[in-house]
Amino acid sequence: MKRVNTGSKLEPSLPDEWEITKAATCNEPGSRTKNCIHCEGKTGKEHGIHTITEVIPATGLHQPKASNCHECNVCGSPLPASCTKENPCTLHKPAAPQPKPPAPSGPSNQPPTGAPPAPPSFGSGATANWNNLDKDLSNKSGVYNHVVNSGNDIVVPDKIINTLKGTSGTVMFKTGKVTFSLSGGNIPAVSDNLNLDLSLRKGGLNAPANKMAEVSAGAITTVEIPMVSKESFGMAVGIHFNFGAVNSGKFANLYRFNEESGQFEYLGSFEINDKGQAMFGINGGADYLVTVTNQAPNLPIVLTTNMASYTVRPGDTLARIASRHGMTLRQILNLNPQITNPNRIRVGQVIRLR
Repeated sequence: MKRVNTGSKLEPSLPDEWEITKAATCNEPGSRTKNCIHCEGKTGKEHGIHTITEVIPATGLHQPKASNCHECNVCGSPLPASCTKENPCTLHKPAAPQPKPPAPSGPSNQPPTGAPPAPPSFGSGATANWNNLDKDLSNKSGVYNHVVNSGNDIVVPDKIINTLKGTSGTVMFKTGKVTFSLSGGNIPAVSDNLNLDLSLRKGGLNAPANKMAEVSAGAITTVEIPMVSKESFGMAVGIHFNFGAVNSGKFANLYRFNEESGQFEYLGSFEINDKGQAMFGINGGADYLVTVTNQAPNLPIVLTTNMASYTVRPGDTLARIASRHGMTLRQILNLNPQITNPNRIRVGQVIRLR
C-alpha cells in the first residue's frame, strides 16, 4: 500500500497481518494491533492516527484437566459432570489391552518377555502420531484448543503447520516442564517447507554459573528451558507455565541467554494469575530462564530478536519480519540502510536483525 500525502495528514499504510498483542483464553479476551508501516503508530498533525487495535473475544472453550475432567485447566471453571466410572470420557477411558505375544513354536535362547512394545514418542520420528494429529485438526472448525502430551522431542512438521494456518485453532504441546502453543492466526500466510523445532535438550542451560546466580538472586523458584534449536521460528509461539496458586500475584520473568555477549537478556514479566499460570510469546529457539519474584525486575526490556539475520521467504514483507522478531520496522530499516524502499524486498535477500 502506498503512502499518500493529502497535504495535512499522511494516509496510513497498514500491513495485511495483525500482530497478536495478547492471546485470548477461555475466559479472558485478547487483543491484536496493526501499526502503519511508515510512521509506526505515531500521532500528530502530520500523521493522524495510524494504529488500529481490536479486541479478540474470549474463546469460551475450556480444556479439562488431565487429573480432573470436571475442571478447566486454564480458568478452573467447573465442567459438566459427564464422566463416570461406568461411562468414562475419552480423556479417562482406559487404554485397550495389548494382545499377548504368540507362544514360541520351538526352543529359543531368548527369554520370553510378554511385554508390549513401548509406544513411540510424539517427537519428530513419530510419523503415525503426527498423521493422527493432522486428521484431528482437519476435522475441527471454529475456535478450539487441542492439547497433546508431546514430550521433549517436538519438531512440528510442515503439514501440521499448513493444516493449522489461517484457522482459529491452537495446538498445545505439553512437555512436562513447559507447554508450547501454536495458533493458526500466528502462522504467516506463506510458510511452506517450514518445520518448527520446539525440542528441549537434556540437562541445563549453556550459561556460566555466576550469570545464572546473578539473574536468579532472590527468586522464589526458577525454570530452565534449554532448547535444541537456536533458529528463528518465523512466527510467534506461546510458552506457558503453571507455578501454582500459591504464587498468584507474583511475577514470572523471562530471560534469554545471549551466547555472543555472554549475558542474560530480560524479555519481560507476566503477573501470575489466580490459578498460578503465566505465559509469554517467543519467536526463536534459545536458552531461556524464567524466575518467579515478588516484584518485576527494574530492567530494560530487550525487544530485538536473538537472531543475527533472516533470509526472506516467499510472501514476506518487512513489517511481517519485524513483527515476528519483536522489532519495529524502523529498527529493521536502521540496520539495513541498503533497503531504500520498505515495500520492495526479494526472496533470498538477507536482512540484518542486529
